[in-house]
Amino acid sequence: FWLGGEVAYTNYVSKTHISSAESYGTLAVNGIKAGFYKGGDLFLNPEGEEFSDIRPNVPGGPGYIYTSNLWVKGSSGGNEKVSAATYALLRDFNSGPVSGLYDSDYIHRYDRVWKVNKAQIADFKANYNTPGYSIPEAILNWPGNGDVLKGEAPVLAPFEDLNNNGIYEPYMGEYPYIKGDEAIYFIINDTRGLSLQTESVPVGVEIHCMAYAFDTTDEALANTIFLGYRIFNRSGTTLTNFKTGFWSDFDLGAPWDDRVGCDSRLNLMYSYNGDSNDEGPLGFGAFPPASGILFLSDSLRGTLNYLSYSLNGPDAMHAPENAANFINYMDQKWLDGSLLRLENPSGPSNNRNGDGYDPMGSYPATNFHFNDKDQWFQPVYLEGDMRSLGVGSEVTLQDNESYCFEIAFLQARDQSSPDFMASLNLLKSRAADLRSFYAANNEGCLENVVSLREETKSPQAFIYPNPARTRLFIREGEELAIQTVRMFTMNGVKLKDITREWYSIDIAELPTGVYLVQLQFEDGTTSVQKIMKE
Repeated sequence: FWLGGEVAYTNYVSKTHISSAESYGTLAVNGIKAGFYKGGDLFLNPEGEEFSDIRPNVPGGPGYIYTSNLWVKGSSGGNEKVSAATYALLRDFNSGPVSGLYDSDYIHRYDRVWKVNKAQIADFKANYNTPGYSIPEAILNWPGNGDVLKGEAPVLAPFEDLNNNGIYEPYMGEYPYIKGDEAIYFIINDTRGLSLQTESVPVGVEIHCMAYAFDTTDEALANTIFLGYRIFNRSGTTLTNFKTGFWSDFDLGAPWDDRVGCDSRLNLMYSYNGDSNDEGPLGFGAFPPASGILFLSDSLRGTLNYLSYSLNGPDAMHAPENAANFINYMDQKWLDGSLLRLENPSGPSNNRNGDGYDPMGSYPATNFHFNDKDQWFQPVYLEGDMRSLGVGSEVTLQDNESYCFEIAFLQARDQSSPDFMASLNLLKSRAADLRSFYAANNEGCLENVVSLREETKSPQAFIYPNPARTRLFIREGEELAIQTVRMFTMNGVKLKDITREWYSIDIAELPTGVYLVQLQFEDGTTSVQKIMKE
């Protein structure tokens, strides 16, 4: 099972023609469905063949989220850069990994998505060497390796590497590694084309993306789609102040009476209807649902909502138009550079709530727009079609290091109460359940570095105490010596790299949370263990 490392080989690549059908894929394994397009566009197909915002998995009907997209920013050489996307084709990202040659072969291999499910993989494992069996196209052409002769990374998409040679070989029985019961995989970067969205100098990132869902009767999971990004620094230099953001145009059913907000305690940004009836042909009708975006691998560090073209308000609260504007919004600043302000929080459905734009600085600064933790809600006079942005932690990313950012799109509809906030309350309950599920089942970003088979406790070493407060100790086994010890956050940021004094690790300065400790032994094998810091 190969998910990382350095090999100087290209992968097996089928010469099978890649049809336009692979340019767009839809997850529809549970109670909702969502489309994913090559180049990173979410929920919208700019080719017009299928427009599918996140919606109930039934024919027709209203949608939960119209479209969403990733934003990233970072600094190098004293210059701050940003790459972002909003609507279909209006983006700084293009399909595929960073390469030295974007030729027709590159387009053939990477200008697409790969959709695979667990049933296909199980059938492949049982029958790949059976005469007459036809390997599914997405498994056959899974982008396990890049073309190193063209400057591409040697290992790309995760796969089961049965012979441990680092080369994806489907005819040898090797197959994709996916999360969930159905997944769509795609690769994007911000260096291949023009920065059509921000007009910024590219940040210099390559992003490996996997959207996935579970076929389950569990109400929370059955109404959730997960999306994981593994973001590589391919800029050739260190990126400081690196930050991820996630933008959304919710359009929950009929957008004209929508409201947006966040719960910083749950790491949740959301949209809900302003009353108990979502009217019109685009609406859900009575008992409308609520929709949310939940930060999983990272904390939600800030949110900001800005006005669409259909809403009146200060110019500084409207859509960003250049790199400086996008950077301001990722830092919870308005277009004129003024800070987001906690303006007169007054509870739900109260027009005394302020909009957060206070250039005179009369109210305290905040990082969270319409945060119900502060009893600050979007005022009634401002309800309508707004755009929302949530941002994560700021980190330093060394050249070729990666950072993992994973979120969930969740929905909830309470049809038992006439209270228009009932669906939002159910959404929060599901968000808490999903956070518990993710904490219990998340393998961490390190899953993309080492074998899943090795992410277990090894008889060759024992790490204790666990949980720990100030120091970890490592006891070696009798057969193999430890060569290196590395410690990572759950989203893949390396904290410590120890080559000799491995019997004791000082963790006193680390925040409370879950971490990964990777041990590499003298025979090249590794063991990865989760550690709880109290």
